[in-house]
Amino acid sequence: MARVAAVLVLVLLVAGCGSRRAVAVHVTPGNSVEDQPIQIVVDGLRPHQIVALRLRSTDTKGVAFGAKATFAADAHGIVDVDHASARTGSAYSGVWPMGLLTSMSAPSAPPFTPYFWGKTPQRFTLTASVAGRAVASTTFRRGLPDGRFTVEDETVPKDGFDGFYYAPAGASRRPAVLMFGGSEGGVGRSLLGALLAAHGVPTLDIGYFHAPGLPSALKNIPLEYFRGALEWLDRRPQVDPSRVSVLGVSRGSEAALLLGVHYPQ
Repeated sequence: MARVAAVLVLVLLVAGCGSRRAVAVHVTPGNSVEDQPIQIVVDGLRPHQIVALRLRSTDTKGVAFGAKATFAADAHGIVDVDHASARTGSAYSGVWPMGLLTSMSAPSAPPFTPYFWGKTPQRFTLTASVAGRAVASTTFRRGLPDGRFTVEDETVPKDGFDGFYYAPAGASRRPAVLMFGGSEGGVGRSLLGALLAAHGVPTLDIGYFHAPGLPSALKNIPLEYFRGALEWLDRRPQVDPSRVSVLGVSRGSEAALLLGVHYPQ
């Protein structure tokens, strides 16, 4: 009888081990656009087990990007990046649902190298490792919105300012944005301008120094320069002049605030 009981216990133990779920990584949605949040969840871990998540992707120019963060599973063996805090030594700190994506960098490229998106969605690979051993992996795709828009090149001699106008196809009297950068100067075709236009928002992205026809340094820039760009934007058929916002990035936020004070209309 004792022998039968021992065999029964062994069978139950083996069955219990076999019923334990394998570790799995889930990314939702599996296809997303560049400014859309995603959810990252790892399950099947042991309670409070430490797991490292490594995200990799190669951009359209062939530059390899990556980021890594380490987490502790909860009492149910789950890591939900929406709520889990990244541990010391991760690419970011604290709770940041999009931290892995936002913290991606290119180790073999110069600092601050941007990720270049192609016309088709890019492939991302997310791998979970425990004690240095990969235990699960998944892939997902991410790309630019597919909204149609045109891009016009505006110049100081022709328009009074230097920049690019992103006009959504078929737009009429839409809320619009005047945007500009910070201490880096110059003027370039902005990813943010393209994203806004793809979502149906007419956007004028201008430079205000360190570009042809403009001051060479960020010093004594007249606010009237920005006002001229705002008035030009107001006249576009795609734009509702009563719903125009100003977006200044970094040092450009100073100009944006001053425009709000001096030209509230």
